[in-house]
Amino acid sequence: MQSHSRSVLSGLMLAAAVAGGSAVHAQDRDLNRHDSCRLGLADPAVGAYTATLNVAGLGSTQGLIQLNRGGTIIETDGLDLQLPNSFHTAGYGSWQAVDCSHYKVTFNKIIYFTTTRQFETTLLEGDLTLAEDGNSWTATINQSYLSAAGAVLSTDVVTLDATRIQAGSME
Repeated sequence: MQSHSRSVLSGLMLAAAVAGGSAVHAQDRDLNRHDSCRLGLADPAVGAYTATLNVAGLGSTQGLIQLNRGGTIIETDGLDLQLPNSFHTAGYGSWQAVDCSHYKVTFNKIIYFTTTRQFETTLLEGDLTLAEDGNSWTATINQSYLSAAGAVLSTDVVTLDATRIQAGSME
């Protein structure tokens, strides 16, 4: 009877070791996946997105955002419709993977005010979190308005909710 108990115990210990090894292997695989994103070998966030931007003090507007392979970003939105007597360029910048779900983004826009004939730069920096299914993301962006001389004129926070544009979809 004692040898049977040892066999059962040995079997349980072997099963625990195998299961523990599988968990470690899964963690290694996950680490390798995140390393591949940090190194630019995998880009699960790459794509075109429709976005709702919520800007403190200005309200919300719609936009289009393109995250390109290699770490560049292009953004355009309807905020110039909400800033009287102004026009602004699309935003151009870069993104970098922290891991396969989290990204740092930085981009710039130029605003021209027709009444004062002054240019300002908008600097946007923040964090983007990709949803687990990869089809949407949220971001919190710190936005700074800079004078032509580079002085900070004002700051605010922009939140974004974006949904991937799917080929063949009319949404």
